[in-house]
Amino acid sequence: MAVANTFAPTHEVPDGGLDAWSLAVRTGPPTAHLDPGLEVQVVERRADSAQVACSNGWTAWVDDGRLVAWTPPPPEPPAPSRGAIRGLTLISLVGALAIAGGSFLDWWKLGSASVTAWDIPIAKLLTGATGDGFKTGPVLVVLALVLLVPIATGRPLPSIVVLPVAALAMGLAASAALRGLTGDVTVYPDIGLILTLGGGTLAAIDGFGLTQGRR
Repeated sequence: MAVANTFAPTHEVPDGGLDAWSLAVRTGPPTAHLDPGLEVQVVERRADSAQVACSNGWTAWVDDGRLVAWTPPPPEPPAPSRGAIRGLTLISLVGALAIAGGSFLDWWKLGSASVTAWDIPIAKLLTGATGDGFKTGPVLVVLALVLLVPIATGRPLPSIVVLPVAALAMGLAASAALRGLTGDVTVYPDIGLILTLGGGTLAAIDGFGLTQGRR
């Protein structure tokens, strides 16, 4: 029998299998029986017969009307990326921990005193307003928890979520640094602020898809 040069399935054998002949005129006993579900490629048609090729190159003639159109199998889910934990890349994990952890460490040094993000009203960073109000620390912890959502869901966050989270964390830290430096010469940024800014930067890098784990 003829041998096909390439194989690209177009049909499959129906339930119950399919008898096959060596000639297009299907007379006499069949020369083979094709198993149900076998993928084949139709290479020629004559009247009600179809010449099909199997993946090993073997060809035969079968009843064209009994062939079932081939449906490609669904794509396999991507394998977990190296350096990822249930959809969370290592760089976002480190970024989330840095954002949250940095909020508890000193953000400003004021002589011998210091303050953390839990002491700084968020309104002061966003608008420069004085007085008390909702603090920055809880906001940073919420942002970090958003980045950690993939640990619970097993699905990576889309960039449209990661990037705003990263931008807000970076913006709060950068605003704190700017207002601290311009508000009082005795105030200067400390390790917590720098750590939070670095965590936001890591999350932004991941959000832009610059790490292998998100490709």
